[in-house]
Amino acid sequence: MVLVDPTPKELVDSLSDEQIEHLKAAGATKGVIDEAKDGLNASISTFKSLPTLEDIPLEVLTSSYTGRSALERERYDQLVAAHKSLSEQVTVGNHTIASKSSHYIQMDEPMLVADAVKRVYEKVRPGIKKYIQPF
Repeated sequence: MVLVDPTPKELVDSLSDEQIEHLKAAGATKGVIDEAKDGLNASISTFKSLPTLEDIPLEVLTSSYTGRSALERERYDQLVAAHKSLSEQVTVGNHTIASKSSHYIQMDEPMLVADAVKRVYEKVRPGIKKYIQPF
């Protein structure tokens, strides 16, 4: 599994009033913030319903820090810690910071994403034969 700059639920739910005001100052409306939280909660519910992840290869890609304020830096540091922790919850996990990317890693560094997919494929390839039927 490859996760490209995922946002952990606890990070969104823990937004302080100051951080929400900061987002609003950047142009995010309450509706946008609430919609993002709802979408994230739905994704997390789906994710939690999956079987245990501990034995699957996992690549977690994190964008590089692009913020300008101390508040943004604090949130970024929390995000990096959450991503690193996620990658450590599986037996074959890897965490990579995309040094040349903003949030859209797949646009800024597509080969980094492709390489992560390739690494996961190489790890699961030996066991994949049982799912492939000969023609």
